[in-house]
Amino acid sequence: MREQYIEKYDGSDRIKTSPCLFLKDLKCSVYESRPADCKSYPHLHKKDITSRLLGVIDNYSECPIVFNVYEELKTEYNFK
Repeated sequence: MREQYIEKYDGSDRIKTSPCLFLKDLKCSVYESRPADCKSYPHLHKKDITSRLLGVIDNYSECPIVFNVYEELKTEYNFK
């Protein structure tokens, strides 16, 4: 069953669908069993982070973690 939802990508497991079908009420419903790719998101430790920043921004509408971080930054820096 795992193969139905998870694929190998760049050496680690990730969810095949976007938006993630395991998001329920903007929370991960499989948090304790989430793939390694989800655990390390937003992958700041990986090479070439600056070339992937637009991809992170693209996830704003799909990923609650990205959404919450951006909203917190907006508050912290008084963005209007």
